[in-house]
Amino acid sequence: MPTATVTTTARDVYFGTSDLSALTFRNGSLSGVLYLRNKKSSGTTVSLSEYDHSLRPGDALGFTKAVDGDGIAGPWEAIADAGSITLEILLVYDGDRRRR
Repeated sequence: MPTATVTTTARDVYFGTSDLSALTFRNGSLSGVLYLRNKKSSGTTVSLSEYDHSLRPGDALGFTKAVDGDGIAGPWEAIADAGSITLEILLVYDGDRRRR
């Protein structure tokens, strides 16, 4: 599972591909709040007052292409309220579509 270290400076944490079918973000730290923003849908930089989703320690947030659309591929940006927080990212891709 990919991880990203998120601090009090906004940073890009994930750029998806068109074959992404599901995406889950999890705050893997014991303290601190993560704030996430999908730049494709909002177009502005994430901040502690301007965000799409927040994750407290241990919280997870999932998206699927079937329910949430192609926008789940992002790009996604994150910022932490304090210190350094580990963002865990679970990616699920479309199945093998080769001709048989």
